[in-house]
Amino acid sequence: MKILLAPLLIVLLTKGAVSQDISQENNQSQPNILIILADDMGWGDLGCTGSEGMRTPNIDQLAEKGVLFTSAYVTGSVCGPSRAGLLTGRIPQRFGFEDNLNEWNEEKPNREKFHGLNPYELTIADHLKPAGYQTALIGKWHQGMAAIHHPNNRGFDHFCGMLGGSHNYFPRKGKNEIERNGEKVHSFSSPYLTDFFTDEALMWIDARIHPWFMFLSYNAPHTPMQATDEDLVACSHIQDEGRRTYAAMVYALDRGVGRIIQKLKDKGMYENTLIIFFSDNGGSTNNYSWNGPFSGSKGNCREGGIRVPMIWQWPAQIPIRFPGRAGYTRILISTVIPQD
Repeated sequence: MKILLAPLLIVLLTKGAVSQDISQENNQSQPNILIILADDMGWGDLGCTGSEGMRTPNIDQLAEKGVLFTSAYVTGSVCGPSRAGLLTGRIPQRFGFEDNLNEWNEEKPNREKFHGLNPYELTIADHLKPAGYQTALIGKWHQGMAAIHHPNNRGFDHFCGMLGGSHNYFPRKGKNEIERNGEKVHSFSSPYLTDFFTDEALMWIDARIHPWFMFLSYNAPHTPMQATDEDLVACSHIQDEGRRTYAAMVYALDRGVGRIIQKLKDKGMYENTLIIFFSDNGGSTNNYSWNGPFSGSKGNCREGGIRVPMIWQWPAQIPIRFPGRAGYTRILISTVIPQD
């Protein structure tokens, strides 16, 4: 069985598919939708997927109370195509998105449209807005730098993040290409980018009414390998320096997940919010990630390149019916492989 992620969400969540008699914390029939995407995370780098050294209690709790997929696959082994497949629900090669983006020659007419997400492809945000959803993208875009590709022109009411594929994690001290709806951000609520993206997500959620859709697209644990001193101390049990930095970056991401969950509970939105967590592709060879028992890595189509950890949780609608090993619900299913 294969799930077409974006089309599935559009069909189920915009057509009144939620039962009206389900007990939940609000009166909305349409759920809020939160996609949390890690960047270059290895399949084996969560407690719920077998890691003994990584500290991911909040993500593990999502798995304990939701569904942990045992065979989840993405549409691309690198960041850009994988995100294009997620956003459109289509195999990205079918519309020319076969690799990460290159710079274009702006002197050639219409050249820029070929270096990003095809403007003729609708995103999940494009589909959800007519259904009454407020939409936001926080974090990494990597779907084109030209105005025609900008998230605000691709269905997202609110965008805060970077248009490119990677960024310094300490923007106050180094490179700063973070923007908010087209305007450069100069003031940061946190000096560490992962925490800043979490802060931005919390502020946006705090001001929402139902229903809403957020794509929280963290760039962690993508390179450059940078972590805070506090998070490095929290991961001091890991002896290898590179692996320790990676673990600290994942620890910051996990902390963000925990803060988001607590905000949903505080706002009375938790029960009727569908949360989907996964990675855009497998772990990379240059960030000290671990793909568990699978061969291959980011950039190739072996299991380690396209098989990712994935968790779905929707307390009001997805019951825990099949408890598996270690207390997690496990479903054997291939996901996010659209068929055109």
